[in-house]
Amino acid sequence: MLQFYTDFSNLALFPSLRSDVTFRYFFDEKRANVWDNSGIELGEMLSPIKSIKLKKGSLDEEEKLVDMSNIIRRYNQLEQVSEVLEIGSDKNIIGEGDIVIPKIQPRMGNIFVNENHERYICSTELVEYVCDNEKISPKLLFYILTHPRFASCLYYSESGKTHRRVNSSELLRYKIPFISKTVQNDLLLRIGEVENQIATLMAEQSNETDLINRVFLDEFGWDYNKFHLCRQEITYPLNFSQIGNNYDLRFSAKFHRPSGAFVYNDIERTNCLRIKNFLSEPIVLGASVSPTDFDSSGDCYYISMATVKNFVVELDDTQLLSKNYCNQPNKAKKRVRKGDIIMTRSGAAIGKFALVEDDINAIHADFTMRIRLQNINLHFAYYYFRSIYFQYLIEINYKGLQNNNIFPNQIQEFPIPDISLERQHEIVDKIKSQLDIQNAAKKKIESLRKQIDDIIEDTLSTH
Repeated sequence: MLQFYTDFSNLALFPSLRSDVTFRYFFDEKRANVWDNSGIELGEMLSPIKSIKLKKGSLDEEEKLVDMSNIIRRYNQLEQVSEVLEIGSDKNIIGEGDIVIPKIQPRMGNIFVNENHERYICSTELVEYVCDNEKISPKLLFYILTHPRFASCLYYSESGKTHRRVNSSELLRYKIPFISKTVQNDLLLRIGEVENQIATLMAEQSNETDLINRVFLDEFGWDYNKFHLCRQEITYPLNFSQIGNNYDLRFSAKFHRPSGAFVYNDIERTNCLRIKNFLSEPIVLGASVSPTDFDSSGDCYYISMATVKNFVVELDDTQLLSKNYCNQPNKAKKRVRKGDIIMTRSGAAIGKFALVEDDINAIHADFTMRIRLQNINLHFAYYYFRSIYFQYLIEINYKGLQNNNIFPNQIQEFPIPDISLERQHEIVDKIKSQLDIQNAAKKKIESLRKQIDDIIEDTLSTH
């Protein structure tokens, strides 16, 4: 059992007056030292920048949009950054700082260095910082912040139950060893050699979604080129009779895009059924939760939107539920089992899918929906849901002004190719065989990334 004594006057050092035991242990007992020989606070090297807010709605010109899911964890790279002319929620404008660190669970490694000060708009959960380059290199700081030792210490200052955050002012109190510029330069040279090997392997990697799209293109002959041309149309005629040609009288321009009609028609060139024809039971929305429902001694996980944002179920021990909550009769309907497909249904991360591959004790969140299918290869459905066409159907059908939402009665009406189980299996095998090649390369990349961790550890523990 963790036991220590704290001076209550120390509480005044933090605006939040936090008294939780792990927080006090790290800041009072360990004195915020990440390494035993730590001696300099991040706040002496790093300063947050007050971001300019960009209001939701139409934009004057295209902007590069970066969300948490665009940041490759621990690799200082962005992927699939899109250029947008409209945003559904307020964003921050960044580009003046050196490094971007999220408030939400920074220990996961969604951090990147903006070496060229490129302008982006991003989630308000991302904070931009300027480095004192005389004291620390932004790239070296990135590798320190994403080192497993530092990441584990970030857990101590996380607060919140459903969305665990680290306050910027508390992050800046973390202490690391002071490293001379000579040692820093030597470190960067050694790290650079490993980075080059990683870059070579990553250049050979295909984005998983692109890989899935290519297989569906080969199998069904979908005309992506024509789709992208059609998608660029920003003006088009619409008759009032067309507005009434849907059960809830949708009249938004997005819903009636010709590119949407093109996608429906291109999918349906293959024999199709509706998703509802393959449901083993109705699609279910998840359960709501309050902060008091979480319990670190529980054994049932809460599958939130953050849990599935990378297209797999990433269980987090900080999201364990109390037994009292899980044993409520109405929560039994929200449980997850092997073979379920979980979909995020709200907000900026709408349309992320994860297939539950193992038996787990879990309840899914209210901003997700659970899809249970029958008479279909589950991996085929999962890959199809991730395809560019299905994702576009979600885009043109979601609703909402303040927050985007989509509902089961919409999802169940979307088309899905009606092909034999044998052919489904062949398509899944093609995708998996290519993913297996990629996964082998990923293991090599992870091994190289660990080499960088070891270089950091060896240097920081001796200086």
